[in-house]
Amino acid sequence: MASQAWIVAALIISLASPASAQTRTIAQAGGWTAFGGTTERGTPTCGLDAQDANRTRHFLIQFYQGNRHLDVRLIRPHWAIPANTDIPVRIVIDGNAPWSATASGTNREVKWTIPTGPVMARFEAAFRRGNAMRVEFMTGTEPPWTFNLAGTNAIMEAFVTCLRALPAGSAPSQPFDGPRPSAPTQPFSNPPAPARPAPPPGKPLAPLTQT
Repeated sequence: MASQAWIVAALIISLASPASAQTRTIAQAGGWTAFGGTTERGTPTCGLDAQDANRTRHFLIQFYQGNRHLDVRLIRPHWAIPANTDIPVRIVIDGNAPWSATASGTNREVKWTIPTGPVMARFEAAFRRGNAMRVEFMTGTEPPWTFNLAGTNAIMEAFVTCLRALPAGSAPSQPFDGPRPSAPTQPFSNPPAPARPAPPPGKPLAPLTQT
């Protein structure tokens, strides 16, 4: 099965020698793009992403060689999130049961993980076959993000191929709780507590779980 191939490919990838930072587009379908290459630190990576027409909302799934999970990242240039803010999020694809996570937000980015195993397999299957995906912010005033899933089966195939090819081995909206300016939407409800210290190196983010 394709989902099993994705999981196996991710699990068998080991660390490789650093290389020059470079990513390139390997496929495009619908509003989605698959890419591959290396990070600025030379870590091989594969990913897929979509942005709205104005490039103000960016949804990205990315694998870094050596990990046993996928990173999910939401990026919006107007956000200004206090460091390490907990942000409950939920993903709904068509009529499937939602996937939930407590993401970590900092500056303009919200991030969480999809672990390998059944959760990843179910998400991939729904993502490939789905018509629409909605990302919901459970607190604050940031409205849901909606993405058309046309082309995602082809994009996922390109993503899996990238994994296999890795060496073996006005006022802006904000997604955090805090004082409300008069105009912008925010995905939070209460003033944030003092910023928590950054988690120790290597501590995983809270994973996406199906509810």
